[in-house]
Amino acid sequence: MTSNDHAVMTELTVLLVEDEPRIREELTHFLKRLFGTVHTAEDGNEGMQRFTAHRPDIIVTDIVMPHMDGLEMIRAIHQHAPDVSVVVTTALDSNEILLSAIDAGVDGIAFKPIDPERLQAALVKAARIQIERRTLALQKEELSIYQTQAEQERRIVAGLMRRMMEAPGLDDPAVEWWLHPCHVVGGDMVAVYRNEHDQVYAMLADSTGHNLPAAINLLPILRIFYSMAAKGFALATIVNEIHHTLCLQSPIDRFVAATLILADPRDQVMQIWNGGNPPAIFIDPAGSIDILFESDHLPLGVPHDDFSARCRYHVWRKSGDLVLCSDGVLEATDTEGDPFGLERLLSGLTEPVGEQKRLRPQFDHLIHTLNDHLGKTAADDDMSLLRIRCPSQ
Repeated sequence: MTSNDHAVMTELTVLLVEDEPRIREELTHFLKRLFGTVHTAEDGNEGMQRFTAHRPDIIVTDIVMPHMDGLEMIRAIHQHAPDVSVVVTTALDSNEILLSAIDAGVDGIAFKPIDPERLQAALVKAARIQIERRTLALQKEELSIYQTQAEQERRIVAGLMRRMMEAPGLDDPAVEWWLHPCHVVGGDMVAVYRNEHDQVYAMLADSTGHNLPAAINLLPILRIFYSMAAKGFALATIVNEIHHTLCLQSPIDRFVAATLILADPRDQVMQIWNGGNPPAIFIDPAGSIDILFESDHLPLGVPHDDFSARCRYHVWRKSGDLVLCSDGVLEATDTEGDPFGLERLLSGLTEPVGEQKRLRPQFDHLIHTLNDHLGKTAADDDMSLLRIRCPSQ
């Protein structure tokens, strides 16, 4: 037995169950040299009572005793306390006894007349088992506390994100949006602001990763977007500010794919910047693609010398819808591993009218189509959609 074993054993309690007074006295003296606390009982019935009262870590018990034998007592105790360690002492030496003891869940056997060294070895083994169980229980408890705290933090951030995103612009009658995080907190975000000149600023952002780290990276973006949009800054200026803020504040491996829009319905002119997101789609009233705005920039927050906030321009002649999505939508796979894709996205946005198609007035069908495609498969990425109606004069 090592000094560490001895230190550990002094922290444990033991229950000795032995019907022979002389043996009980000798074993009690022996056990008190090893363990911090020793309780004793004269038979199985009293052993049950002592165990219930003191909940010892280890039980040392004889097998053959009046009223209730040791194995019967062990089986009864293990029904309520399966983790308690047991060492049996017995004068019986037969395969049947050994098998019965193993079946009862003992951790060691010492045959009478007892060899102190062998008994001590069995007790050291039982003590190590108990310490391992204590350590695992403590680690499990610490993990549970950590998980609870992490869950609370995620819910706090999720609540903060919801409050920040509950801006008046998202209530705009010309706007429909949908977010589906794959965890409590998502890394996707939408934002819309309509100014006094009827110009509409919009953004769909997809932060690297999932859950809390991804969400935290979005918080400064929302603040910058809404504050600068309210002051009427040019779209390129907003893009620049967000990019440089992310480069300064975010870890080097954290970036944000984003699509930013500035639509002016008075002149029917649209500016768009797409960095790392799927194509933004402008669909005419007949349900046909008028133009695709492919990504032509790296995501925001990726440090590089030739970063450009240059925006594309588009003049719409007829009314239509501008639709933005994160890659989680197009890459959402069904049970066969088939991605949702751009074709299904367009199909969900339009409806057949005879041999023709036209834009659906509501967003719900697209969401229903996407959920049908996923079926019982859980989305493994955050998903977001934003639809802005662009009227013609």
